[in-house]
Amino acid sequence: MGILFLVAIGYIIVKYILPWVNEQLDTEFKWWQVPIALLVGLISLYALVMKRDRGINRDIANRHNQYRKLSDSELEYIMYNGNSLDEKRSARIILEERIQRRKTMWHK
Repeated sequence: MGILFLVAIGYIIVKYILPWVNEQLDTEFKWWQVPIALLVGLISLYALVMKRDRGINRDIANRHNQYRKLSDSELEYIMYNGNSLDEKRSARIILEERIQRRKTMWHK
């Protein structure tokens, strides 16, 4: 069903939209250039999304590393009085990791 839908969309693009684009731009695009253009567009969109996600992940990791340098009392203060939910969550995660590490060290 999905392949038939894609074929129908391709037919509509080649049959109706491509002649209109050729007329508007006064060019002569061929039918086989449409899938290439769509593929290039999808690849570039994927690259942009991955670049954006990589930047967001880097920012989160930097903020998390900054919180790791704080003392327990400072993390506790952020956990209860932080400005955003992300700050509170990061502080809570780091405190829980420290508590878990202390428990495992205590039992060894």
